[in-house]
Amino acid sequence: MIKAVIFDLDGTLIHSEFSYMKDILEKTLKHFNITADERKIKQFWFGMNRSTIIENEFQIKPEKFWEVFTLMDNPQERALNSKEYSDINYIKKLKEYGYQTRILTNSPERIALAELKKINCSFDSVVIANPESRINRKPEPDGVYRILELLNIEKNEAIFVGNGEEDILCAENAGIEGVLIDRKEFDNSHIKAKKRINSLYELDSITLSLIKKEKNKYRQIEEYNI
Repeated sequence: MIKAVIFDLDGTLIHSEFSYMKDILEKTLKHFNITADERKIKQFWFGMNRSTIIENEFQIKPEKFWEVFTLMDNPQERALNSKEYSDINYIKKLKEYGYQTRILTNSPERIALAELKKINCSFDSVVIANPESRINRKPEPDGVYRILELLNIEKNEAIFVGNGEEDILCAENAGIEGVLIDRKEFDNSHIKAKKRINSLYELDSITLSLIKKEKNKYRQIEEYNI
């Protein structure tokens, strides 16, 4: 039985203008006297492992990069250039159904908190995966494990909804169901996700199918034991 739905934040619940995201990356790279074309910028924002991209594509030590990037990414400016997606009200419906709703993000706490103020609904908790919180970033499964531990639930009782490859791999690494939400903002055809949706409202069919699957499994066990 599904008891909790875990959400990524950026690109899943909150849309940030690409022009702003492009600008802060370019400012960060300029500090290191490096330039990047739009392909590399999109690869950074929408690719799987940003630390690998930083090291291989930009030739910068990730820890040095993030120090500068954090200074460039202003919470107030980020909030001004961000907005909630139009299907965000579905979260309220999930809560009415009795599901726990949690957020797992790699964003720094000050950015995550600024973005959450743009969302017109509440969540049961937010887990931030980065060096400051001592939780390894996605796609490492540590953040999911922390949420499962906090809720005292099993892996088959949660699903993770995200828009990126790192989200789907995080779910896979943690052993829970991953759902890719396609916001049509970049090409994600390479992402190997068993379940895909275009809107949060489509989660209804996902949760119902998983509940049905779980019930059938227990029914088969009962019949076997008879």
